[in-house]
Amino acid sequence: MFKKILSVLLVVFIVFMTMPNALASDIEADKLSDELQDALTSTTDELIDVYIALYDIDYGKVKAEAYQATKMSIESFDEKVSLNDVESYLTQKKNIAKKYYEQQNSAFVDSIANEKSTQIIFKSKYSPIIIARMSRFEVKNLQSNKMVSGVSLFQNQEVVNCSDKANSNSGATYVRDNLGKTGNGIKIGMIELGYPLVSTYSSLFNSNKVIRVGNTYLSSIEDNLHATRVAAIMVGQLYNNTYEGIVSDATLYFAQGDTLQSFYEGIEALIDNDIYIINMSAGIIKYADHRNDTVYDNFASWIDHLAFQHDVHFIAAAGNYYDDSGIIRYKIYSPAIGYNVIAVGSFSDNNTLFPNYTPQQSDLSDQVLPSPFMMSYFSCYQDFLTAQKPDIIAAGHFIEYGNIPNSYGGDDISSGTSFAAPQVTGIVAQLVQTTPSLLTNNSKMKALLTATAVYRVKVTQSPSVYDTAESGTSAFFERQGAGVVNARAAVSTSQAGKYADITLSSSAQYYDYYINVPSSYDNLRVSMCWIKKNSISGSHTLNPVVTEQPLANLKLEVYSPGGQLIATSDNLYNNVEIIQFLTANYGSGTYTIRIVNNSYNAGLDGYQYISLSWY
Repeated sequence: MFKKILSVLLVVFIVFMTMPNALASDIEADKLSDELQDALTSTTDELIDVYIALYDIDYGKVKAEAYQATKMSIESFDEKVSLNDVESYLTQKKNIAKKYYEQQNSAFVDSIANEKSTQIIFKSKYSPIIIARMSRFEVKNLQSNKMVSGVSLFQNQEVVNCSDKANSNSGATYVRDNLGKTGNGIKIGMIELGYPLVSTYSSLFNSNKVIRVGNTYLSSIEDNLHATRVAAIMVGQLYNNTYEGIVSDATLYFAQGDTLQSFYEGIEALIDNDIYIINMSAGIIKYADHRNDTVYDNFASWIDHLAFQHDVHFIAAAGNYYDDSGIIRYKIYSPAIGYNVIAVGSFSDNNTLFPNYTPQQSDLSDQVLPSPFMMSYFSCYQDFLTAQKPDIIAAGHFIEYGNIPNSYGGDDISSGTSFAAPQVTGIVAQLVQTTPSLLTNNSKMKALLTATAVYRVKVTQSPSVYDTAESGTSAFFERQGAGVVNARAAVSTSQAGKYADITLSSSAQYYDYYINVPSSYDNLRVSMCWIKKNSISGSHTLNPVVTEQPLANLKLEVYSPGGQLIATSDNLYNNVEIIQFLTANYGSGTYTIRIVNNSYNAGLDGYQYISLSWY
């Protein structure tokens, strides 16, 4: 049973719930989470909504069947593979997994069909998850159900956008206009509280390339404008010769929802349509009492499962600070807290696109616009107990949308991490267009983005206080993660093949990878990323393993050509490690990148899937 963490819900967002970590046995008394057991004893409600995690399917069988059907595997993909082949394989693998999930989940639903009070709220098609409304007696009966891994409380609260009010210095425009990476042939998904107003702003959208999926919900004009702005940043058409989305030739599929349940349904609707890049500019949050840090909840755990099992790239807004009775909270929203998610924070580029705009006190609280760049005062971050977030930042202050007004009085600019995230989503699409095999590899995508990001942002108003990587130090900072996203460098690094995939046995103590650094280099950054494997291995009938796998504890070390240890990066709670150093201090030649397995003989399942990139 997880150690109990007392939590306080914010009205702003939907609830976090800790995924149970039950062990298989005939009767598992610890299948019910602490929070759920408290609810069973304290509430007077006869019916309770619960999140039921079943044991996972055998994913080795899924991949074997996908290979038989396509004669392809992820391991066989190289830089020459076509996007069509990659999408064909992913879709085949996804549909095979869907078949087994629907069989298993339907069998479970049938097993509780005689429970008179039970109502199924959500039955996943792509994961071993059921959400149901049950009586207290029926909930307790789940402890003896051998299909169930664990049960926790589900609270279906509202979701809110990650916008504060209201183009980036990312290099994405250069990649689009000079390298031709316009998103042609790429499909992007987004899920929002509202929906893009395509007909209202017909000059800004190609209506044939903005497609609704899933259910429709009532939404406010403000939420619809928010969705329209997010969509325009990604796929907006050339408007008035001054504005164009990052991947204006991509096709955008959008789903809509206003509660956690509808977000589960909307995300699966996107996956139904073979969408493997999904932007999320909304989220949920719950804090642990003792430090106001975000808990890794069931929603983030589910997203990590989809990212690992179905190769979906999730790019999520980090969230904006919330004033809770005078207490300013800056902690990351879910699912941005997810390990396999690319969490995006926001910085201000000193209003360079709008030099005549005078910010009001209400716009910037007690901050003043920086010179040259500074972290947005509202951008959330976290460095304790869970993944260190954000992973990366993009401009989110005073973002332009073409001819879309904001809801505060007319100017087509707004601010929030909501508008930083779709810039990174557009860059992910550009990278997939450049190197289609990246569509199958979340960790490689994150490694490329974090290796090529740059530190150019001040973290306080002090003229000399910057997040900068000293030579020979770990280079990951709480406010801006790896730094400002750099599309041009990421694309060139991808084209040059400056990345590697490594499969490390859980029983191996370390792995060495060698890179040759020419004399022309003066600075080198190495990034290592790996996947949180929220799945299983082995047979469910012989030796079932719980759905959520612990995160491997890996350390990154870099050695000079002469064998000198240059630097170490070892963040206990993270799945990203970065080292940056001056190569001039050590000379050209072969550098050793060592991956140290701190989880050696810790009982973790199977292999760790690791990606390196260097720039």
